[in-house]
Amino acid sequence: MSDPTTCPNCSATLPSGATFCTNCGTRMGGAPAQDATQVVNPGLTDTTQVFTPPPPPPPPPAAPAEAPVWQAPPPAPGAPPVWAAPPAPAWGAQPSPMMGGSGDPGGPGGPAAPARGGSVLGGLVALVGGALTLVSLFTAWIGADGTSKTVTGWDLTSGDPFIGLESNDPYLLLALSIGAVVIGLLLFTGKARSALRIAAVLVGATIISVLVRDWLSIADIVKDIPGAKITQEFGYYLGIAGGALTIVAGLLPGKK
Repeated sequence: MSDPTTCPNCSATLPSGATFCTNCGTRMGGAPAQDATQVVNPGLTDTTQVFTPPPPPPPPPAAPAEAPVWQAPPPAPGAPPVWAAPPAPAWGAQPSPMMGGSGDPGGPGGPAAPARGGSVLGGLVALVGGALTLVSLFTAWIGADGTSKTVTGWDLTSGDPFIGLESNDPYLLLALSIGAVVIGLLLFTGKARSALRIAAVLVGATIISVLVRDWLSIADIVKDIPGAKITQEFGYYLGIAGGALTIVAGLLPGKK
């Protein structure tokens, strides 16, 4: 009967000839035996060695794809060219006269209003109205009923003894007739047309108002003369027609 063995690691009592400690598993009897199946430092030419290559690195992330820019398809052969809008003028730039701009730098303008030219018909009518008013001053205004005595508009400046009325209205009518002629000439050009139209209406209305006032003043004087009767003559109606034509000249449209 052999003596028991003590484990050098845990001091457990083991039967004689035990290879491993039944308590801690320490191998008994010195260095472990060499494993016949172990391959220590195999050579490069060892055909039994299995080499697993490392996995390849992951590919770099792809760049995000840009959205394609839309381009107009080329025109078909023989097709008319497509009109492109001109670039918007910069702040403060003077717009081209061909675009109907007014030169106002106050931001992009809306659609340009159509330019209006002169009024040929309006100019002619104003010229005729001014000429008739001028001629009426030296034509008979007032006639005495039953006689050949007549009074012209210009006679009122010196106080005609037949009427007994002295007035400066003929000077005013002379200035108004010249103004109607000037307005007619300017209406041909189309410059300041809106103001000229208003002026034509005012001048024509003033001519008619002065003539009516003179007639009422003369009629008021004559009514106090026993047996005196007066009539309106051709020159008076000529002046009324001149004022009416001047008003019409201001109402006629101009060419576009």
